Amino acid sequence: MRFDPFIKYFLYVLVLIEYSSQQITSISLNTTELNSLNCSSNEIFDFTKLECKKCPNNSFPLDKFNCKCNETFYFTINNGGNSIRCTPCKTGQIQTLDGFSCIEPPTSSCSSNIGIITDTDQYGSKLSKRQCIVCDDKFSKPLNGACKSCKPFVISENDNQTIETSTCNLNPSGGFLFFDNSVTIPFNNINSYFENSGASWLFNEFSLSAFRTCRIPNRRNMTSCQFLANLNVLKLYTRQPLMEQYDSLFNPEEPNSLPWLKYQEDLSSYYNLYSQNGIDSEFLKIKFKNKCQNTDLELISAEYDLWGTFKNFESFDIQKLNLCYLNSNSFDQDIISSPFTTSKILSKCSVDVQRLFELSDSKNTIFYDLYLKFGNGTKLLPIPVKIYETGKNKDDNLFRRFFLLETTSSKNSADTKSTHIRFAKSVKITIELIPGKSNGEIYPPLIEIEYDTARREDKKIVYLNFEIEYKINVSNFRKVFFILFGTLSGLAFLYSCLSIWNWNRRSGRFMIDIITIFKFLMFLISSVGNSIMIALACISIYWFIVYRNQMNVILFLPDKLQEKIYGTFLIIAFCLKLVDVIYLILVQTSFDIFFIDWEKPKNDEKSLELKKRLPPIDKNNQTSLIMEQIKEQNKISCWRTLFVANEWNELQTFRKINTTIHLILVLFLLKVINLEAYTRQECQPDRNDITSDTPYSFILRLGISFLVFTGVEFFQLFVYTVMYSRCIEDKIGQFVDFCSISNISMLIMTHTQYGYYIHGRSPHGQSDTSMYQMTQSLIREEIDMSAKRGLESNSNHQTFSIKVPNKFIKEYSKKRSVNRAVRRDHITSSNEFEKRMLAYTKLNNFLISFLNNSIRGINYSVHERNICENLFNIEFKQPIKNGYFYKDEIDCFTDVIYFGKEKTLFLFDLVIFLFVDYLSESYILAALIVYITSKILKIFRSDLGRRNLSKKTLVDKRFLI
Repeated sequence: MRFDPFIKYFLYVLVLIEYSSQQITSISLNTTELNSLNCSSNEIFDFTKLECKKCPNNSFPLDKFNCKCNETFYFTINNGGNSIRCTPCKTGQIQTLDGFSCIEPPTSSCSSNIGIITDTDQYGSKLSKRQCIVCDDKFSKPLNGACKSCKPFVISENDNQTIETSTCNLNPSGGFLFFDNSVTIPFNNINSYFENSGASWLFNEFSLSAFRTCRIPNRRNMTSCQFLANLNVLKLYTRQPLMEQYDSLFNPEEPNSLPWLKYQEDLSSYYNLYSQNGIDSEFLKIKFKNKCQNTDLELISAEYDLWGTFKNFESFDIQKLNLCYLNSNSFDQDIISSPFTTSKILSKCSVDVQRLFELSDSKNTIFYDLYLKFGNGTKLLPIPVKIYETGKNKDDNLFRRFFLLETTSSKNSADTKSTHIRFAKSVKITIELIPGKSNGEIYPPLIEIEYDTARREDKKIVYLNFEIEYKINVSNFRKVFFILFGTLSGLAFLYSCLSIWNWNRRSGRFMIDIITIFKFLMFLISSVGNSIMIALACISIYWFIVYRNQMNVILFLPDKLQEKIYGTFLIIAFCLKLVDVIYLILVQTSFDIFFIDWEKPKNDEKSLELKKRLPPIDKNNQTSLIMEQIKEQNKISCWRTLFVANEWNELQTFRKINTTIHLILVLFLLKVINLEAYTRQECQPDRNDITSDTPYSFILRLGISFLVFTGVEFFQLFVYTVMYSRCIEDKIGQFVDFCSISNISMLIMTHTQYGYYIHGRSPHGQSDTSMYQMTQSLIREEIDMSAKRGLESNSNHQTFSIKVPNKFIKEYSKKRSVNRAVRRDHITSSNEFEKRMLAYTKLNNFLISFLNNSIRGINYSVHERNICENLFNIEFKQPIKNGYFYKDEIDCFTDVIYFGKEKTLFLFDLVIFLFVDYLSESYILAALIVYITSKILKIFRSDLGRRNLSKKTLVDKRFLI
């Protein structure tokens, strides 16, 4: 920008022609009633009060902002606006051109080509009356209605001094001369702000003249004061002589006569003052008329050019603070233009330094004073600004006025180009909820600006940031979270104590040992992991629902640092659930399993006849006895056992839900329906906008993930329970039926004295029959012409949880020990294998005898659990002498396979999904990792389960498909 030298002579002389505006008040939280700028024809807009006012008596509006005395009156006080006092002239006199004295009216006219009508001569001396002065081309010339002296003007700051008593031995500044006895400002340290840039033409030429013309009593030049304020802003409010001299101009009797630049309070004091009393006991709130349409709060800006001239007073578009959009030559109309919507904005861009110079050189430097309009549009509150420089320490000082970029202060002369540029590298608007308030009261907005500098010869890229941040004190939420987590953890501890007590009773242990402590830790790990997940679900779902549905804003989103605590707990939950699932798989693949075959050997007529002819077996011959028993056992087909074993092997990894379908539905909702859009930090996100770069909120992603993932889980459980298992296929029920058809029962010992029993004894006596006989048997059962399938007569109940006495365990363990010994020896001889077969037969016969209650001293009875036992999965009776069979009404025996541990597996899938999304912010990647993990665990569980099934039974794993 090129500055005509004429500015030096014209800028400050015409005191009344320029208009100005003032700050609302020097008191931080005082407000002003706001009236329209459209004042009537006999009013001016007074920026000291931001309202329309009439001019005093004997004056009239000179323009929209200043009053002027009538023709026959002169100014005794003129501080701009309507702050004037008019005194009548003597009879026959009129006002001088400057308005501060009276003079005789002109008696003749003159041609504007050679002279002008004025009340001073061509050297600036006052005349006795207005005359036609012919300008002397040597010393002056006509310009804009006056003779412009070729020498500097002489200005008196004291009415007692006159031009006639002055000499030319004066102090020049900005085209003006001041008397020797006037106070001066030392020029060291104020000429240039930039390092190695030389003397600043702007500060060197105009700082002293601005200070002098601003300080003249009763005729303060308000434009000079505004310009002087702008010079201090260019110095970034550093405590140097210029700023100190500016503060000395403040007059307590005229608090609005000087632009307000700095708050007396720092940020913390300002917030404390506001939080105690508000604004006249009223607090700011963000309210929405419709969704995200703020009805009350609005930013208003007063704008000034570099020279202090007021330019505008209007609604402020926050895009003006974003140099990224200024660089694009057009503002993005889609971006929200108000910060009072709870929509977080984070804009980043890179700009070439030369482009910034082009922008600054082509545009006037604008200075802004921001206000907040509230109270139904009737009140204004000044907005504080924090200013700091890149690489320098920050402080909490608050200021009023700011700029975005400028180069003028680094010019060495009016005609040279600037050497440096200063620009707003980072601009952040912060809106914070007041802690302890429950109705969404907020602090006044705070603007933080970080300035950086660059040289014109630099060939580099600079990075610009613009951000709207909403802050909330999360101490109460954190307290609630820890209270909730602490309560749940206390319950988890009690539940773990109950679980280890129950485990000890089922295991026949009455002493605390290392194994007991280890089991307790495993119970505690599982329970605490569940507690963390519940606490995270509660806090995140609450945040999601309230934030997305608030009309009167009471909740903002936490920032990254505040969210870190929840992310930490999520990581802990992931580790705990990982240990929990691995331990679950290891436990499930270590249970004792035995198939009880009720089938009896067939004795057809030929076999009986042959047996009668053979000599009797010598019972003292052990070999002969073993061979005879094995021959009897071998008459029973093994295919039924193989089929049941294979069915059980398939059931081991069967779940109530389909993981693949589950993840597809989750991704469909989050990505295709784009519910993920609701996790962006926007007040009103658009699901159809897939290009939005608004950052996501972790707490919102956590909340919607819990809702969607859990919702799909419940949907699949509902479909399976109500529809699939009833109308299509009930694999658990089918397995129990298959056991009955196969005439094979199943005993699963999960603890030393506790386990599960599936009664599979066929009501027809035999299952190794022809198709015709099997069909006939099923028909008889259907028309109730056969016995019941249940363990008890006249009962169809086939599944039980059992507690057996020590006598049973000793006998059971004794007979199982032979199998274990043979397995360790890897069956090196046929005789050893035959011994194992014999042990199996003996154990089978023992269990059949026990189930028939035909073993003396080892009996059992059938019971039903009471409500408390069902609720906590415990048994109060101890099997001291007799065993107890509890009817399993809810298929508790499925706890030994995936099917009964759906809750644990679901929580593990969920915590993996949340954990991966926390690290990557990608639902697709999270779903992929869940799928891969579930497949790996399924393979791992299936392989270990097949090995255990083969090891605990006679079924070779090669037959387990």
